[in-house]
Amino acid sequence: MNGSTVFSKIDLKSGFHQILLSEDSRHVTKFVTHRGHYRYKRLMFAVTTAPEKYRQIVKDVLRGCAGVANIVDDLIIHSKDVEENDRCLFAVLDRLSEVGLTVNGEKYEFRLSKSFSVRK
Repeated sequence: MNGSTVFSKIDLKSGFHQILLSEDSRHVTKFVTHRGHYRYKRLMFAVTTAPEKYRQIVKDVLRGCAGVANIVDDLIIHSKDVEENDRCLFAVLDRLSEVGLTVNGEKYEFRLSKSFSVRK
Protein backbone atom coordinates (compact mmCIF):
# COMPACT_ATOMS: atom_id res chain seq x y z
CA MET A 1 0.00 0.00 0.00
CA ASN A 2 3.08 2.18 0.09
CA GLY A 3 2.59 5.24 -2.11
CA SER A 4 -1.19 4.85 -2.32
CA THR A 5 -3.34 7.89 -1.60
CA VAL A 6 -6.85 6.66 -2.45
CA PHE A 7 -8.51 3.69 -0.76
CA SER A 8 -11.79 1.84 -1.00
CA LYS A 9 -12.98 -0.76 1.48
CA ILE A 10 -15.50 -3.51 0.88
CA ASP A 11 -16.64 -6.19 3.30
CA LEU A 12 -17.20 -9.78 2.20
CA LYS A 13 -20.65 -10.75 3.44
CA SER A 14 -20.75 -13.66 5.90
CA GLY A 15 -17.05 -14.34 5.34
CA PHE A 16 -16.37 -17.99 6.07
CA HIS A 17 -19.96 -19.05 5.40
CA GLN A 18 -19.59 -18.27 1.69
CA ILE A 19 -17.01 -21.05 1.34
CA LEU A 20 -18.62 -24.35 0.43
CA LEU A 21 -16.89 -27.39 1.91
CA SER A 22 -16.16 -30.31 -0.38
CA GLU A 23 -18.24 -33.42 0.27
CA ASP A 24 -15.07 -35.21 1.42
CA SER A 25 -14.37 -32.55 4.07
CA ARG A 26 -17.79 -32.32 5.65
CA HIS A 27 -17.36 -35.37 7.88
CA VAL A 28 -14.90 -33.46 10.11
CA THR A 29 -17.64 -30.96 11.00
CA LYS A 30 -20.05 -33.62 12.27
CA PHE A 31 -21.85 -32.93 15.53
CA VAL A 32 -24.63 -34.63 17.49
CA THR A 33 -27.83 -33.20 18.93
CA HIS A 34 -30.87 -34.81 20.52
CA ARG A 35 -32.40 -34.81 17.01
CA GLY A 36 -29.55 -36.68 15.34
CA HIS A 37 -26.21 -36.24 13.58
CA TYR A 38 -25.48 -33.16 11.49
CA ARG A 39 -22.56 -31.73 9.56
CA TYR A 40 -21.76 -28.35 8.09
CA LYS A 41 -21.81 -27.71 4.36
CA ARG A 42 -19.92 -24.42 4.63
CA LEU A 43 -16.78 -23.29 6.39
CA MET A 44 -17.43 -22.11 9.91
CA PHE A 45 -15.39 -20.05 12.31
CA ALA A 46 -14.94 -22.85 14.89
CA VAL A 47 -12.61 -24.84 12.61
CA THR A 48 -9.06 -24.15 13.78
CA THR A 49 -7.65 -23.74 10.28
CA ALA A 50 -10.63 -21.75 8.94
CA PRO A 51 -9.00 -18.28 9.07
CA GLU A 52 -5.90 -19.49 7.23
CA LYS A 53 -7.90 -21.42 4.63
CA TYR A 54 -10.33 -18.53 4.12
CA ARG A 55 -7.46 -16.07 3.63
CA GLN A 56 -5.85 -18.40 1.07
CA ILE A 57 -9.11 -18.84 -0.87
CA VAL A 58 -9.70 -15.08 -1.04
CA LYS A 59 -6.06 -14.55 -2.05
CA ASP A 60 -6.45 -17.11 -4.85
CA VAL A 61 -9.71 -15.51 -6.03
CA LEU A 62 -8.07 -12.08 -6.19
CA ARG A 63 -4.84 -13.25 -7.83
CA GLY A 64 -4.11 -10.93 -10.74
CA CYS A 65 -6.18 -8.06 -9.37
CA ALA A 66 -3.87 -5.10 -8.84
CA GLY A 67 -3.99 -2.90 -5.76
CA VAL A 68 -5.99 -5.08 -3.40
CA ALA A 69 -5.20 -6.31 0.12
CA ASN A 70 -7.26 -8.77 2.14
CA ILE A 71 -7.53 -8.09 5.87
CA VAL A 72 -9.82 -10.69 7.49
CA ASP A 73 -13.13 -10.19 5.61
CA ASP A 74 -12.31 -6.68 4.41
CA LEU A 75 -10.83 -5.97 1.01
CA ILE A 76 -8.81 -2.77 0.77
CA ILE A 77 -8.39 -1.41 -2.75
CA HIS A 78 -5.51 1.04 -2.85
CA SER A 79 -4.07 3.23 -5.59
CA LYS A 80 -2.32 6.47 -6.41
CA ASP A 81 -5.42 8.26 -7.80
CA VAL A 82 -9.21 8.04 -8.05
CA GLU A 83 -9.30 6.71 -11.63
CA GLU A 84 -6.93 3.86 -10.82
CA ASN A 85 -8.88 3.10 -7.64
CA ASP A 86 -12.13 2.87 -9.61
CA ARG A 87 -10.52 0.52 -12.17
CA CYS A 88 -9.14 -1.73 -9.45
CA LEU A 89 -12.41 -1.68 -7.52
CA PHE A 90 -14.45 -2.73 -10.56
CA ALA A 91 -11.93 -5.49 -11.36
CA VAL A 92 -12.25 -6.84 -7.80
CA LEU A 93 -16.06 -6.67 -7.86
CA ASP A 94 -16.12 -8.43 -11.25
CA ARG A 95 -13.85 -11.20 -9.95
CA LEU A 96 -15.95 -11.68 -6.81
CA SER A 97 -19.07 -11.89 -8.95
CA GLU A 98 -17.45 -14.47 -11.26
CA VAL A 99 -16.80 -16.85 -8.35
CA GLY A 100 -20.05 -16.14 -6.51
CA LEU A 101 -18.70 -14.29 -3.47
CA THR A 102 -20.94 -11.48 -2.25
CA VAL A 103 -20.18 -8.22 -0.51
CA ASN A 104 -22.01 -6.57 2.32
CA GLY A 105 -23.85 -3.67 0.68
CA GLU A 106 -24.12 -1.87 4.02
CA LYS A 107 -20.40 -1.90 4.86
CA TYR A 108 -18.40 -0.22 2.13
CA GLU A 109 -16.43 2.97 1.75
CA PHE A 110 -15.11 4.39 -1.51
CA ARG A 111 -12.42 6.91 -2.42
CA LEU A 112 -11.07 7.40 1.09
CA SER A 113 -7.93 9.33 1.97
CA LYS A 114 -5.10 7.52 3.71
CA SER A 115 -6.44 8.41 7.16
CA PHE A 116 -9.18 5.76 7.30
CA SER A 117 -9.65 2.87 9.75
CA VAL A 118 -9.87 -0.78 8.64
CA ARG A 119 -12.30 -1.76 11.42
CA LYS A 120 -15.21 0.25 12.70
